[in-house]
Amino acid sequence: MRAIVLSRCVAAATLGLAGQAAAAEEVNSTSVDLTAGAGYSTNPFVGGKGGSGSAFARLAAMLSHHWSSERTSTAVTAYWEGSEYFNYRMTNLLAISGQTAHAVNERLDLTAAGRLAADFSGELANRFLDVVPPGQPDTGPALPGVPEDAYLYGGRQYRANGEVGLSWRASERSRIVGSVGASRAVFSQSGLADHTTEDASIGYQRSLSEQTDVGLRLTATGTQFGGSGNSTFIMGPAATIHTHISQEWTLAGSVGVTFSKVRHGVHDSHSADPSLSASLCHDNVTLRLCANVGHYTHSSAVAQLITATTAGLDLVKLLDNKQTIEVSAAYMRYSNAQGQIASIRPDQYRAAASYSRLLNDRLSVGASASARGFGGAASSGSRESDLSGTVFLRYRWGNRG
Repeated sequence: MRAIVLSRCVAAATLGLAGQAAAAEEVNSTSVDLTAGAGYSTNPFVGGKGGSGSAFARLAAMLSHHWSSERTSTAVTAYWEGSEYFNYRMTNLLAISGQTAHAVNERLDLTAAGRLAADFSGELANRFLDVVPPGQPDTGPALPGVPEDAYLYGGRQYRANGEVGLSWRASERSRIVGSVGASRAVFSQSGLADHTTEDASIGYQRSLSEQTDVGLRLTATGTQFGGSGNSTFIMGPAATIHTHISQEWTLAGSVGVTFSKVRHGVHDSHSADPSLSASLCHDNVTLRLCANVGHYTHSSAVAQLITATTAGLDLVKLLDNKQTIEVSAAYMRYSNAQGQIASIRPDQYRAAASYSRLLNDRLSVGASASARGFGGAASSGSRESDLSGTVFLRYRWGNRG
């Protein structure tokens, strides 16, 4: 799920993913999970058409393939979900992602990652798609955290993004890191602007000890909105830190400032805002827990800049060798100092929890619940929140790991 990607992006993108691959044994594994479920949703299309509850039947399939050698590690996942809401219609979700890391030599590591998603009313945000089991190395995706979208709920959203990066060990205790990437977002909802974003970053990291790395990073992001001529540009430096507090606890964070420009036709406006992010993670053989906070400025789908303050929590707990609990939750508050976005809902939230139990080596049963929507009073008579519950049966082909 996207929240889990966000919680680990500070550390994962810059700590030499290919170096981890080089130390790993050769692996070649493939699995396919087929899930059938049924449940009830109080408002399936939050922010869009509807507003009344519906029972649903759901099928989902997830393909995972991972292979690694002495110097290279690559993983690909593909997820499809079809849900038949009996009071409405069928919806389809799709998410495909891949990442690779390669150690060219003892000094140079290269990474690449990409993701393609077809979402509806923000439902993918409450799916567990990128979960790393406790006790296993977290090697990606190596994409920067994609901000939670202030216009997530309502209509279809299509997104594609990718990035390539490198890490060069300049000395025994220092590294130079860099990346370039691009993304494209397309919306079916009226009033939202399709846009293309390009970004680049360069940074310097230095190891103060075996436990702690510090660094400086400069990022730049430019967004073009359709054929309107409107655009935004954001650039800023940040100081970063990544430290192992203990064998099981890790702290990562950044503090900086962003300088922004918005162009509407021939008119430009400028602003400067603080930015920060922090994540605290606990990991052992039975538990992976990450809490994260952030405050940053980014482009919105109405060709404006918004400031987001976020908090999230992600948890995977192995109760025993048959039972697993997964939890993910996030709260987002959006603001615009110029008051130019009248349609924005300032408070948004989402949460999901899942329990599964193995019946045998390949078959499992479980249940999940989720909530999502807008805080505060609705601007119209429409309902702007959803509660959903599902029971499911899952079968796995291929590697059982």
